[in-house]
Amino acid sequence: MTSDRYLDTGPAWDPSGRYLYFCSDRTGVSNIYAYDMMDSSLWQVTNVISGAFMPDISPDGKEIVYIGYGSKGFDLYLMPVEKEKWAKVSENLPNLRPDRPVADLSWAKKEKDLKSKRYNPFKTFYPKSWFFRIAPDGFGQSLTLFTAAGDIAGQHTFSGSVSIGLTGKFRIGYSLGYSFLKLPFDINLNHSRYVGLQGGLKVDAQNKLWSEIGYRTAIGISYPITFNDFSNSFYLNYRLFYMTPEEEIKTPVDPNAAMLVLPDMGWLSGFELGWSFSNVHGSTFGISAEQGGTIWVGGNFDLPALGSDYTQISISYGLAGYRKIPFLKHHVLAIRFAGGYGSSTFSRRGVFVVGGFPEEDILMDIVNMTRMFSVALRGYPPAAAWGDQYYLLNFEYRIPIIDIFRGILTFPASINRIYASIFSDTGGAWWAGHFDTDGIKTGVGGEIFVSFTYAYYLVITFRFGYAYGFMDPGGHQTYIVLSTPF
Repeated sequence: MTSDRYLDTGPAWDPSGRYLYFCSDRTGVSNIYAYDMMDSSLWQVTNVISGAFMPDISPDGKEIVYIGYGSKGFDLYLMPVEKEKWAKVSENLPNLRPDRPVADLSWAKKEKDLKSKRYNPFKTFYPKSWFFRIAPDGFGQSLTLFTAAGDIAGQHTFSGSVSIGLTGKFRIGYSLGYSFLKLPFDINLNHSRYVGLQGGLKVDAQNKLWSEIGYRTAIGISYPITFNDFSNSFYLNYRLFYMTPEEEIKTPVDPNAAMLVLPDMGWLSGFELGWSFSNVHGSTFGISAEQGGTIWVGGNFDLPALGSDYTQISISYGLAGYRKIPFLKHHVLAIRFAGGYGSSTFSRRGVFVVGGFPEEDILMDIVNMTRMFSVALRGYPPAAAWGDQYYLLNFEYRIPIIDIFRGILTFPASINRIYASIFSDTGGAWWAGHFDTDGIKTGVGGEIFVSFTYAYYLVITFRFGYAYGFMDPGGHQTYIVLSTPF
């Protein structure tokens, strides 16, 4: 009766035997339909946006009960039979294979060779998605093309992008990444090239920007160990990073000019390794993690013995904890402490930088799915302090406001929930041997988070915040970024 391309399930007769009710995903969302046995017409009975399933008819034929899905999960729904409100369904589209209707299974009875063969991932390992974007870079506008590939068993993944500058001279950048996921540990390979503006150059005692070409190659392994209540993860990478000017930096010909100061260039090469542990737990309607904690520690070691022109060593560590407040549903206290220490002969900047959120183009962030980091020293500029050691303590009280989970009909966007936080940030960065309590900076404020889903599965969260930094160079600060709490 319904030999078509749709998923038709849950048939149920009405008491008169005239109508056969069933659910079908003809519109992309499962709804209840009625097939009229008198004239073979098809009618849409419901028009919900989250699914209607398994209809059943009351003995008198005047009511329909079905399973629906709402903001609180699956539930039973009861509605009257009002035939005057039904919508007649237009003629069905033809079958994808007119010569083989879905209901005709005779083709499946033919004998086939079912001998097992060794899995060949390369039969399905090819690009399955492409997209591009035009966005500003340091020189003007650039065009970037992205692609991604993977085999059907998920043993191999690949991603790549190519960026071409549209302003000024021809500039090209690219990024390639491959992961082998068949073993107990994952193997990752990455290579990239970029062209960007950098500081650190002084010509006649004036700071000048210069164009840098950078190449980065890395090979690494990661080993996740997951249990029911907690997880561990280890990683080890070796990377090569080469920096060179796009054009030759010329020395001033004026003998009275100040000495030319060149930025550090060349090779940075070494190992990265780290470990993390987490027993964090949440809930379906929680606004963030609600119980447990996480610990992490990592290190970077760039050494001449490993091919580096500079020595750069850094250790970073941190922990975070979450606790539900008794008797207040989904209210959470969250605390995070992180720090690091390092030493470097690479003089462009400090190993660590501490500060607030930078200004962002929200529209382009939505288009490019660019999310801001979760942690900052709010109330201060983006690079308020830098050095070879830092400490940052974040404390937040998170408050649910309202769960909405509503959209407009089948429009592919909906608002999920709104929640807030009150926070305090304390931290700073110092150079070795120059730690001073006067360098500790504190900021306080509040934030509103608004979570959306669009394109049916992409989730973005707008973070509206106000912060006040008590120490120099802090002050009043407002910001809007795409970000979630830590």
